[in-house]
Amino acid sequence: MRFAVVAPHPDDEAIACGGSIASWEGEKCCIFVKWYGPQRKKEAIASCKILGAEPVFLDSESELKTVLKNISPELVLSPYLKDDHHYHRHVSKLVRRIWKGALWEYETWVPIGKPDTAVWFDEEMMRKKMKAIAAHKSQCKYRDWPKAMKGYNFWRATVMPSLLEGHGSGARQKAKYCEAFKVVR
Repeated sequence: MRFAVVAPHPDDEAIACGGSIASWEGEKCCIFVKWYGPQRKKEAIASCKILGAEPVFLDSESELKTVLKNISPELVLSPYLKDDHHYHRHVSKLVRRIWKGALWEYETWVPIGKPDTAVWFDEEMMRKKMKAIAAHKSQCKYRDWPKAMKGYNFWRATVMPSLLEGHGSGARQKAKYCEAFKVVR
């Protein structure tokens, strides 16, 4: 499978869907819309290496349509439209406008209330995700993102069966961790 993650900023790829990126087989790339100079670029490259993805850095938003066309992914992941961060919402709208293929939205600052699907992963993939997040040293100085996301992805795995199959369904947790997505199309 060929897929692309559109990340408004370096670290969004690892925080939001690092477990999914690390778990999926096939051609993977992370497209960084804004990357804020050489330090953040270096961190994004290190994170992508850990996750097994190719980093792509845009010089302007206008390049995104061409890059997606050239990559021709089977699935694109972008930020949740109702995210609390204004630039994440902007990128979500941009991707919805220019990409007409399969599109899932991921969580960053705001949980998706009723996710449509989830990617489940084990402790090994969680360690990769945490290491990829930690590669963004400039962003982990003031917040312990690896620890926060480990707890959040554990919580997600605990509640997802009920969210996907209904409360009281007796649905069981499929793995220790998961990331939730809204299927746009």
